[in-house]
Amino acid sequence: MGTNMSKIQLIVVGYAGGEASNFNSLLPYLGEDIVLTVVEYPGRGARRKDKFYTDSQEMVYDVAGQIKNLRINSMPYAILGYSMGAQNVYEVFAQKLLMEIPVCTFVAAHEPPDIDCAGRKISIDNDKEFREHLKVYGGMDERLLQNPRFSEIYIPRMKADFHMLQDYRFNGEYHKFLSDLVVLYCERDTPYKSIEGWKQFAAFEIKFYELGYNHFFLRTNIAEFCGIIKKTLLGKLNEKS
Repeated sequence: MGTNMSKIQLIVVGYAGGEASNFNSLLPYLGEDIVLTVVEYPGRGARRKDKFYTDSQEMVYDVAGQIKNLRINSMPYAILGYSMGAQNVYEVFAQKLLMEIPVCTFVAAHEPPDIDCAGRKISIDNDKEFREHLKVYGGMDERLLQNPRFSEIYIPRMKADFHMLQDYRFNGEYHKFLSDLVVLYCERDTPYKSIEGWKQFAAFEIKFYELGYNHFFLRTNIAEFCGIIKKTLLGKLNEKS
């Protein structure tokens, strides 16, 4: 099968508490040349009946398997890891679980793996404290958190995902991304003084983009966020054509 150089696939590995459908909002901004596909964590969306992960290594293997299954081999591809997804994308690279190196890797809203992420400091067992953190973490409407039906669905999967963030341990080896690296961050959420540590994991070109005012700048600054991705990926297509 030949390679379609007029389109490029973007595989997204999402944030804690999220599901694949959360990224549908990106579609109108990315355009027809970028084919969006999203990894789904268990306990939500199409996998709502699947049990949550038991440890972070299980999560990494599952993500790697989904990337393999989602991959459209007829076109080049890129990977985006958002928040917890950035941690997973790094480990998939570090453990050499990818069948094919992407043309570009995006990591967003997450510290480099050798720095403890903010999620490690949150008490999962203290329900009040955890809910307070969610309001800050996602700019979430407090009325949703007070809705029993919403909480029944959302809170367990958030806690399961935060358990994975806290279970993760950096092994001390600085594996490098064998693709160009683009880092997107919000200064108020993950300051540049920590974010610049991603340089230690870059084998080739690395670019940094600051945007937004909270952890979910992909929502608050969606046009700018998608604009960076689109410009980068269409540039890669032009290089290959």
